[in-house]
Amino acid sequence: MEELSSNGLTWRASTESMASKVYCFSCCVDSPARAAMQHFTQFNGYYGCSWCLHPGKTIDGTVKYPVNCVVRDRSMEGTKKKMHRAVATGEVIKGLKGVTPLINLAYFDVIWSFSPDYMHCVLLGVSRQLTECWLSNVVAKHKNTSSKTASASPVLLLNELEIGCVVDVPQCDQSADHLYSMGPPDAASDAALRKVAHLLEHCEKLEHENSLLRKDKSELQKEVEDLKSQLNDVKVEALKEKLKLKDCVSKVHDFVPDEKRLVFYTGFNSFKKFDAFIEHVECMYQALKTGAGRPPALTMKEQLIAVLCRLRVGLLEQDLAHRLKVSVATKKRWKLLGKNGTLKKWFELLKIDSDPLESLNKKNS
Repeated sequence: MEELSSNGLTWRASTESMASKVYCFSCCVDSPARAAMQHFTQFNGYYGCSWCLHPGKTIDGTVKYPVNCVVRDRSMEGTKKKMHRAVATGEVIKGLKGVTPLINLAYFDVIWSFSPDYMHCVLLGVSRQLTECWLSNVVAKHKNTSSKTASASPVLLLNELEIGCVVDVPQCDQSADHLYSMGPPDAASDAALRKVAHLLEHCEKLEHENSLLRKDKSELQKEVEDLKSQLNDVKVEALKEKLKLKDCVSKVHDFVPDEKRLVFYTGFNSFKKFDAFIEHVECMYQALKTGAGRPPALTMKEQLIAVLCRLRVGLLEQDLAHRLKVSVATKKRWKLLGKNGTLKKWFELLKIDSDPLESLNKKNS
């Protein structure tokens, strides 16, 4: 075969000389011969299938191949590798004993070029088994019948089969959904058909519910993605606020790190009183905010310290800007130190005079 596929042969057609090459594409032999040609383990051993990697299982002393599992198919490349490894190790690997000469044939697959044996698999296999199942009871029933009667009346045996298998076109019910009858239906058949119809209807309902669930799942996934995006935005804003608050605390701490400086710059002798004063003016500060223009560079607490320092110590704007780590131009956006009587308006909203400490002490007393 290798010579025919590589060099071919020359022949004459009338007066014309022809050159042809012969290739082998398939092979059909029985199971023992196929195992020998492939150099495989036979079907009665482990990994004895010529087309898949089913390991097989010993049942009642015999290797059988249950169909309740999913196995991988064999491949040409994988089979070649296992063959060479079997030769190198001297062991049987996945049913492969060694290398087969058939791998040298061009266009021949040592796995899928082999086809099942029709005579043994179909005719002497499935067909014979079904025929024996159908006829065994009838033959046993008429085993005492003379050979002459049995041979003369083969239709008699067929008519007495336990399952109806004789086509009877003239006697079939023309009003039925079919034109051919396989014998009279019985109660068991009707029950089985009703059960099948019920199962089919149930399967259709389940498929419909499954499609609805897939649609709901898709919508929920989109909603989850939107919520994740919103949550991420909230986290970013929260982080910004946290950093801003941390920066604010750092500025205030650098300006008044202890109560001694707090008394000097603001007049409050403790941070507790100072924090109470801040809570008191928070609502008034919100009333001063218009929401228009650029946001203030300093928080309400920082602006309040600047106001108290300006009133108590008389620090210049440049000095305040340096201490609070902002530019002088930022001063124009300080609500509590702005122009046009903003400071006076703030005191009016707080209902105190020009000395906030004295007014606060009077109010607390």
